[in-house]
Amino acid sequence: MPVARRHPLSTPEPEMNPMSSSGATSADMYLDLTLKRAGKVKGESVAAGHPSDIVVRGFSWGVGAAGDAVAGQATGRRSYRQLVITKGLDTASTALMSAVATNDEVRSAKLFLRKAGGEQEDYFCLTLEKARIASYDIEADADGTPVERVAMSFQKVSVEYKPQSGKGQSGGSHTFNDDLT
Repeated sequence: MPVARRHPLSTPEPEMNPMSSSGATSADMYLDLTLKRAGKVKGESVAAGHPSDIVVRGFSWGVGAAGDAVAGQATGRRSYRQLVITKGLDTASTALMSAVATNDEVRSAKLFLRKAGGEQEDYFCLTLEKARIASYDIEADADGTPVERVAMSFQKVSVEYKPQSGKGQSGGSHTFNDDLT
């Protein structure tokens, strides 16, 4: 029997998310993006707390460090991967294309996650500063829906995570910051 395949840019099914350890099956994601010359890039979110933000379907990001497995020692500097978001075609699309074409600096990019349902509060915020949109790609997924992939490189990053109860209420904050300049 043939196996249904998902397009590589499409958002994974919630139950297939290996990164989920909290029992939550999905999250709402928003990007608040401000460019140096063009200002705020307006998306189509109408969510409380995120009006006019860009609605995000998925993202990937990470950091690694080279090391010597035998000695257990670091052998190089940390290396960050670009933040790559996937999103649908919307009012922000042409502004993102323009940002690449004009090399407009990303003054601030804030990716927010909140658990779906319950009392919706942001539980994760990844903030990039001194960033650039490195690439913009658009293609259609298997059902013909346009899917965009936007990659950003950066010099400063901060992460804030707030644990949440099953009802979405947040607890204390855990943070990470790094400056590559």
